[in-house]
Amino acid sequence: MIARCLTRDEGKVSIIIRGAKRKKPHYTSFFQPINYLDLVYHFRPKRDIQTASKVSFQRIWSRYQNNLKHMSYGLALMEITDKATTSLDPHPELFDELVSVLHKMDSRDEQLNILFWYYEMKLLTLSGFKPDLTGDQNSEFKIIDPDGSPNSKNILETLQAHSLESMPDFSITAADRKIVGAFLTAYMRHYFEYSGPIHTFEFMKKLNS
Repeated sequence: MIARCLTRDEGKVSIIIRGAKRKKPHYTSFFQPINYLDLVYHFRPKRDIQTASKVSFQRIWSRYQNNLKHMSYGLALMEITDKATTSLDPHPELFDELVSVLHKMDSRDEQLNILFWYYEMKLLTLSGFKPDLTGDQNSEFKIIDPDGSPNSKNILETLQAHSLESMPDFSITAADRKIVGAFLTAYMRHYFEYSGPIHTFEFMKKLNS
């Protein structure tokens, strides 16, 4: 069994799990999407696939396994991270933000979209593509007005300025949701060269239709 893992120190790494087909130990239960692990392996830069020697759970997030909404957001976070990063290119600060957002999502039922927007904003900023919220007509994203709904600009400015711990509560209208989502998605698609809707959200829509 070969698993693709996002690590704090080496970035995206391919890991081979020997003995995964045996009944014991049940390694496959560890290597499921959105699991946070303590993974021990000897990193060899010249090898494309590393070999795991020990694995255990660092933290258990139960909602991503049994709640469709949480699963969809968690998989979407992993999807955009995968599209925005390359193999063996570590981003420790981004990794820490991802873990914090996943942990926060696991502890709440509502406004998961705000946490998703927060991570998009941090991913763009930490990657050197901090969104321009001035609404400058010379901006390449002038078609998406950050002030296009009652609270959208305030939401975007707050996402940009605050840490996850200091994030205040928002009053969000349907128009705010549309503008904020479209604004951040435009940046993500431009800088990370992917097109079309995020697959996991599309899957959730079809499943609920």
